Amino acid sequence: MKRLVSLFLLIVLCFCMCSCDVVKPVSEIDPNEPSPPSGNTDDLEPVSDPSDPKWSWGYSDTVLGDLWYESGKTEASFFSVHPDEEGLLVLSFFDAGSQASPGSASSESHFTLTEKHLVNEPGAGKEFDLIFLDPLTAFDSVSGSYFLRGDYVSLFSSLTKGGFRSTLYPQEYIILRSDGTAEDNYEGTAYPGSWYVENARRLMYHDDENGTDYVFFYSFDNEGILNGLISSAGDTWEPFAP
Repeated sequence: MKRLVSLFLLIVLCFCMCSCDVVKPVSEIDPNEPSPPSGNTDDLEPVSDPSDPKWSWGYSDTVLGDLWYESGKTEASFFSVHPDEEGLLVLSFFDAGSQASPGSASSESHFTLTEKHLVNEPGAGKEFDLIFLDPLTAFDSVSGSYFLRGDYVSLFSSLTKGGFRSTLYPQEYIILRSDGTAEDNYEGTAYPGSWYVENARRLMYHDDENGTDYVFFYSFDNEGILNGLISSAGDTWEPFAP
């Protein structure tokens, strides 16, 4: 990263992601607690705030975006958030076995945000009250269902069990610690940083030395196992044991 600071700055600025306070502590979420949690759901508190400008739904005007499956099973019912013709976000529910495409939802609703709760607008056909327990887990208190767009605990464990070495500059690697701190080691010199899982596609890395934020995308193999990170510049960082 030290060699690519100028290039990264340009890319990050182009994507409007450069912000001094973009990093929030990973400690907001306990990776040692199974997700979804077991037991009484009456006291569940939302962790992620979908109204936060740092939240990303992963949509475009032509793609439905990330799909949230009930109980994390791809054969189950699911929902997606995407913009309508006027650019306003709409939440679409799909029945189990449906093909996700615009107009094929079994129910669609514009929604409102109240104290980190995502709820349907009054008069909408389907009732829901979604809270987000981590970046990849939502709970609907109306149906009592969990919806996942990935396994947060497994992803968190894969990210923190070792380091990631740059294939472009093998003398550089990063370490992501479970407390949200990080280290960018270049030619034996460690530069402090911090990081967090932003969503099902990417994590954010903050370099404390120059105050710069970097975007990394997860790379998975055909079995769904994390096999590295890809920077916003396109270079690959492979896992290794420091």
